Amino acid sequence: MRGASAHRVHFVLLLLAGAAVAPTATARAEGALAADPMAFSAQASPDKVKLGEPFTLRIEVRDQAEVTYALPEPLFLGKEFEVLRVTARRDPGKGAAGTKAEASTPADQGETLTLFEIEAALYDLGDRQLADLTLTARSPAGEAQLTIPGPSVRGLGQAEPGAQMADALPPVALSIPDRRALYIGLATLAAAALLSVALYLFKRRRRPATPSPATPTLPPDDVALAALAALRASGLADEGRFHEFYSRLSLILRTWLSRGHAVDAVDMTTDELARALSGSGSASVPASLDRAELLRLCREADLIKFARASSSPALCEQHLSLGEGLVRAAAATPAPTEGADGGGTAPTAEGAP
Repeated sequence: MRGASAHRVHFVLLLLAGAAVAPTATARAEGALAADPMAFSAQASPDKVKLGEPFTLRIEVRDQAEVTYALPEPLFLGKEFEVLRVTARRDPGKGAAGTKAEASTPADQGETLTLFEIEAALYDLGDRQLADLTLTARSPAGEAQLTIPGPSVRGLGQAEPGAQMADALPPVALSIPDRRALYIGLATLAAAALLSVALYLFKRRRRPATPSPATPTLPPDDVALAALAALRASGLADEGRFHEFYSRLSLILRTWLSRGHAVDAVDMTTDELARALSGSGSASVPASLDRAELLRLCREADLIKFARASSSPALCEQHLSLGEGLVRAAAATPAPTEGADGGGTAPTAEGAP
């Protein structure tokens, strides 16, 4: 019993102590002084901004020089607002502006204007109220509080809410040039050009070819004599160019045999030519042609062409005259022809009665 009584006494004392402390704390909270400045104001400039554009909240407090004011920390303007920068200064006095949200350097006497400039941005549309700001006032008498109502700021989009939208423009006629006539004209010209080309090609194909005038050909004997005369006029023998002289002389005579008497002498050696002239392949060679003299001339020409045998201008003239005589002798006698019965040959001029 005695222990229970002691516990009850202790509990009663605790209740009495709590009752005594609670009024003291309440009295202390209710005893906070309210600042009493001479004047204060809060203004947002501009009060209409587009989303994200900055504006400035300007707070002015006029009071005794011994009273200083400070913004609350952290500074909160509302969930729709973002604080970008804060500056503070006091006039008169040197003052100090910076990132601290408090003005210092009080004046010695008289009145002082405390100025706060808060740069912020709004991220919502319509009228939005800034939160009330409770400033702390400090003086030799102690601390006090000053509550400043927040002004309203309107957030704008691309157009203000409720603004009359311009009506859509009426349809506008779009003029597109008609180029069909141009295209038809070009197509007609192209068709006419193709038709003209087709007609020209058709007429050209049907036009009979105009025979070119036949070029008169000289007999092989005359061609050979002219070539021998040109060889004499070339002066190769007088210049001692015997190899070239006899090469041309041999070629002239062999070409004459090939074209005039059907003996392919150009591509034959002298021995092959001798066999050709003595065989059946020499039927077209006239009998008046001295075959032995022709072969002797060819062999002497071969000695000078291939064996580099010596010669002279007089010997060249002798051989050239021999060649001319062989050609003339063959030209004077017509080539033998086969008889009507297919055997034998027609008599030559020398054997004619």
